[in-house]
Amino acid sequence: MEKIDDLVSIIIPFHNGEKYINKCMNSILNQEYKNIEIIFINDGSTDNSINKLKEYNDERIKIYSQERLGVSAARNFGVKKANGKFIAFMDIDDELDKKFVKKFIETAYREKVDVVICNYNEIYSDGSKKEILLPWKNIKIDKKTIKEELIPQMISTNENEVGIRGLVWRTFVKKKLIEDNNLRFVEGIQIAEDLLFVIQLYNRVDQIYVLENCLYNYYKNGESTLNKYLNNMIESNINFYNNFVEVLKKENLYNDNKERYLKNKLQKYTIEISNAVRSPDIKETYKQIKIIRRNYLNDNENYNLNCIAKEKKLALILLKCNLITTLIIIFKIKEYIRRRKFS
Repeated sequence: MEKIDDLVSIIIPFHNGEKYINKCMNSILNQEYKNIEIIFINDGSTDNSINKLKEYNDERIKIYSQERLGVSAARNFGVKKANGKFIAFMDIDDELDKKFVKKFIETAYREKVDVVICNYNEIYSDGSKKEILLPWKNIKIDKKTIKEELIPQMISTNENEVGIRGLVWRTFVKKKLIEDNNLRFVEGIQIAEDLLFVIQLYNRVDQIYVLENCLYNYYKNGESTLNKYLNNMIESNINFYNNFVEVLKKENLYNDNKERYLKNKLQKYTIEISNAVRSPDIKETYKQIKIIRRNYLNDNENYNLNCIAKEKKLALILLKCNLITTLIIIFKIKEYIRRRKFS
C-alpha cells in the first residue's frame, strides 16, 4: 500500500470535561497515525477545561467555544471547522485505541470506501470491560445489507437479532460525503442525537466496511446524560421522536421499518419513568409520571405490547392502571441496582 498521509480531523465536543482531559489527550497523542488535527468544541463550559487543554503544547490542537447549545450543535461546528479529508468523532470522557486512526484510514484506502465502522469496549467503574460486537467481521457490507439489516437493527431489534447502537464515534467518514449530502446533526436533542445522523449517513453510501477490532473505549459512568435526572426529558423525547420519524420518512426508510420504529418509541415511556424516579423530589417524580401516563393514554400509535420485554410490558400496564406508587417502588429498586454498577 502506498504511503498515506491525509489529514484526519478528530472532533471532540465537551461541556465541563476538565477531569477527563488527561485521559482523553493521552489516548489521542498516543495515536500511531500522526497527521491529525484535534478539534475541541467547548459547549459553554464553566470549569477549567479550556486552561487545562491549553497546557498541551501541540500545534495540532484547536479549541473553539460556543454558548451552551448542545452536543449536536458542537459537532456541526466541528465539522465546519475541520480541515481533514476524513473525520472521526470522540467523546471527551472516553479513550481511543492507539491504532484507532491508523486502522480506519488504511481500511478506507484499501477497501475504497467512504465509511468505516468498528466495534468498541464498554468499560465499567470496577475496571471490567465488555466487547460490543457487530454481526459482521472484516467485511464490506453492501447497500442491501445496510438498508435491510444494519439500519433496521439500529432502529430496534427483533428476536435473535443483534442490537446495534447508532454511534458516531465508531464511524470514520470522508468529509466530502458529509458536505455533498448536506448532513447535519439535529440540534436540540439530548439523547441518541447521533443515531439520526448515522442513519442518514449510512443510507447515503453503497458500501460500508466493518472492522472487527474494538478501537474505542466507551466509559459507562454515572455522570453521563443517561444516568442523570433531566427535568425536560419528556419534552426532549417528544422532540426526538418527531425528528426520528421525519428522518426515516425523508430517507424512505419509514414504511419498511414502521414496526421497529413503534417498538423503539413505545419504550420511551419506561425510559421517562426511569428518569422521573431519579428526581430528588418525590413530588416531582409523581408529577412527571402523571404527565407520562397522560401522554401514553393519549398516544394514538397502534402499539404491540407483546413486542417488548415482559418487565417493560408490566410497567406500561401499571402505568395505564394508574398504579403509580407501585411503579415508583419497582423503578426505585431497579435504579438502585443499576447505580451500584457505577459506584
